[in-house]
Amino acid sequence: MDLLELRNANVKRCVTSFKHSLEDWSEMEWGCAAAGEMGELCNLLKKRGRGENIPLKDVMDEIADVIIYLDLLAAKLKVQLSGPIRNKFNETSRKKGSEIFL
Repeated sequence: MDLLELRNANVKRCVTSFKHSLEDWSEMEWGCAAAGEMGELCNLLKKRGRGENIPLKDVMDEIADVIIYLDLLAAKLKVQLSGPIRNKFNETSRKKGSEIFL
């Protein structure tokens, strides 16, 4: 799967299964949804750090939720994620003197 495949399925599911379009929520609402999922992820990581038996699958599910909501936010902004991710990765590589670029 690539980011374009995610985008196409994500937007389609939003409209067909959840019965609302990207326009039904503001940028802030999509961002807050992503932040809420990030909070759930951090809570699981905190519990794992304290020694609780939190399955890796649960952690990965929350990471996926964060990415899915961030993709919907980017869709709302009419931006594909691959370009900005590549640009930021490469910018950070240049700043840090890394030879690793996308």
